[in-house]
Amino acid sequence: MDTPATDPAVGDAATLQVRPRRMGLLSRFMKDKKVGTRIAIILCLPTLVTVWLAVTMIVEQRHIIAETGRLVTLSSMANSASAAIYQLQVERGASVMFLASKGKDFSGELASARKATDARVRALDAQVHALDRSLVTQRFSRHLARFDRAIGQLAGVRAQVSALGAKPDELAAFFSGPITDGLDMIDWVGSVSTDSQSARNVASYTALLRAIQSAGKERLAGVAGFGNAFFDNKTLYKALREVGEQQTYFTVFGVNALTQHAAALDAVLKSDAARTVEKLRSIARTSLDSGDVQGVTARQWFDAATARIRALESVAEKLSAD
Repeated sequence: MDTPATDPAVGDAATLQVRPRRMGLLSRFMKDKKVGTRIAIILCLPTLVTVWLAVTMIVEQRHIIAETGRLVTLSSMANSASAAIYQLQVERGASVMFLASKGKDFSGELASARKATDARVRALDAQVHALDRSLVTQRFSRHLARFDRAIGQLAGVRAQVSALGAKPDELAAFFSGPITDGLDMIDWVGSVSTDSQSARNVASYTALLRAIQSAGKERLAGVAGFGNAFFDNKTLYKALREVGEQQTYFTVFGVNALTQHAAALDAVLKSDAARTVEKLRSIARTSLDSGDVQGVTARQWFDAATARIRALESVAEKLSAD
């Protein structure tokens, strides 16, 4: 009888070797245990897994609660900084108009602006001192120190304004210091946030605040030009530079803002207040060649620019509330 050929892929059954299966960690652990012990361990496993999952969820929830509390604290400080910044801009504008009128106009507005500035700076100071010291970085401390130093000099600057001894350009430069440092403090809030959406919200918020700051600078340049009934190269350049700055910040805002906030800004930029400012900008630009501001006064420009700034501020308030 012929012997059947051996399949080379299978090999001779007699020569096959059975490899021992590798034992898992649990199998090795259970190997030498008694049957009762094994059963007890197996019955406990679901409970142990449940406990582990519960502990993990508690840790995660505590982290979320801590981060939420942190964001609330930082957001509250940022809102106070925003209010102080806006009021410093109001006082800056009222001071410049008071000087431009040789003290004949804006005395009441200036007194009210100073009082409101003091109140909002005190509110910001309270928020800053309430911050958890572990949150404060050198960057924040640096901006805060400069802000506080400028506020400490405010009484002396006000005395110069009241005595009509301050120069508009120097006054604008002085107020720009604490306003910029206040904005940088708000920027810092976004940099320390671990939540990406919160960071984007802060980025859009500060971009809009910086646009408002730039609009305030444009307002000052316009007061100088329309007040003199003529825009020279230097004054017009200042105004146009701030217009460009605003556009840049509006773009940054659009990239980071939520849809409803972007729509709110778009509505302001298409509003009657914005159209009025654009019309007066056109008069300022053409006056460089014509030498004619078409009878527009510094007060008319100031009121128009202020109406637009307040509309922009309403968008910032909506962001802050949301």
